[in-house]
Amino acid sequence: MPRKRKTLPKDFATQLKEAPLDQLIALFDTVELNATGGYAKLPALFFPECPPELATWLISQGAELEARDRNGRTPLHHWVAAWISHPEALLDLGADIGATDNAGNTPLHAAATRLNEPAVTLLLDRGADPKVQNARGSNPLESALFSTSNSTLSDAAKVAQRFLAAGVEVSKASRTTVHQLGETFESARDVFAPEFLEETDAALRQLYSLFDVPPVARLQRHDGASPIQVPAGTPGAQHGALWDLLVPASGAATTVQGEIIRTSGKMADEILRNGGANWDRGFSSMLIWTVDQLGQGTPLAAPLLEEAAGLRAAMKGGHGLAGPEPAPERLMALAVEWVRLNPNPAPNSAPTFHR
Repeated sequence: MPRKRKTLPKDFATQLKEAPLDQLIALFDTVELNATGGYAKLPALFFPECPPELATWLISQGAELEARDRNGRTPLHHWVAAWISHPEALLDLGADIGATDNAGNTPLHAAATRLNEPAVTLLLDRGADPKVQNARGSNPLESALFSTSNSTLSDAAKVAQRFLAAGVEVSKASRTTVHQLGETFESARDVFAPEFLEETDAALRQLYSLFDVPPVARLQRHDGASPIQVPAGTPGAQHGALWDLLVPASGAATTVQGEIIRTSGKMADEILRNGGANWDRGFSSMLIWTVDQLGQGTPLAAPLLEEAAGLRAAMKGGHGLAGPEPAPERLMALAVEWVRLNPNPAPNSAPTFHR
């Protein structure tokens, strides 16, 4: 008798969706029950496309309902994270609703992170603990909010309603995340898909209400013509205010004032937040242009231009963290000063930095 294959067919996921049950069962005449396939090299029961009837047959033949992938996730973790599966079938077969993966995430965490409201509702109705925390101390609601983006605010609002109705208390972490979601959305409102704007805006307002978070104010963008006013405050706060005023949600600024704020901020973020790990020719060109621009129009005073040249040398290659004040922060302050000296908006003539 020929030995059975240890790997599933390359098109196994497609077969699970299209082939009749008897054909799927017959496949295991020549393939081992625990054969693996797909990108993650997992057994058949882990595939969310698996029909409930096949799952029942696999379990009856000895497949492990509580098998684990390399991250400690069970088939139920995988099924509730997908919108195409029927996780109630695994629950009916006895799957552990409270199983935790290597990071302490339960299936409810997995469903919440994917903002899969039907799966969240199913798990809550079946008795999943809505307040359980993972290894990072986050409950499923906090995990859901943390994974939310502008395009998924509507799903997040639905999931949040489910958890709050289940008795989850509003935490400081949740309120902070909702505020951050508002900031992120407002920074991109101008370029957000218009066909989804009304629905998404309503979902964000609902999140504000659910978590008692004051709405984030809409950004006031510069009109491109009137003189640019640098507000009072620390250099960092001034740079942030000018960013909101002059820098678009994506791509280069339309004015040279906006572009010098954008480039100085982008470089600071790369070095201060990312340690310069992604520093490349684009950033190098950006650094050269930014320092050169400080000497254009109404230039900075000679001592400041000399300082800027030193900052350029310090930041070369994505460095510049040494010293009492990191070089990127100081360059941001000099960019603010240049905008103060050059308030009349001028068209951006900077090269394309691909950053």
